Amino acid sequence: MVREGGTLEQRKDAIAELHDFALKTYHAIVDDSQSSLHFMCRLDIGVMMNQETQRLEYFVNELERGVAICLFGIINDGLYITHRFGDQTMHGLLRLLDDHYRSC
Repeated sequence: MVREGGTLEQRKDAIAELHDFALKTYHAIVDDSQSSLHFMCRLDIGVMMNQETQRLEYFVNELERGVAICLFGIINDGLYITHRFGDQTMHGLLRLLDDHYRSC
């Protein structure tokens, strides 16, 4: 997420609204039988403006579990380090995982 515009108070309210949506969605999806999701998961959340109500609406684009999900973290104020790292290491990591699982 690249944060642009808005007052500090508006930005705090926006992040609180996003966190609230994420936690409610997580608790609605994850139950006790999905212990791996309790350990680690990534919710890709999209946001769009409802033209009729002029309010933001959130949706889950993807729920993912796995070893490489941490490589695609937040874009923080224009610092794209995690994304560059993910782009540069993704193919090597996937080959390494493929080789490992083929040898099992």
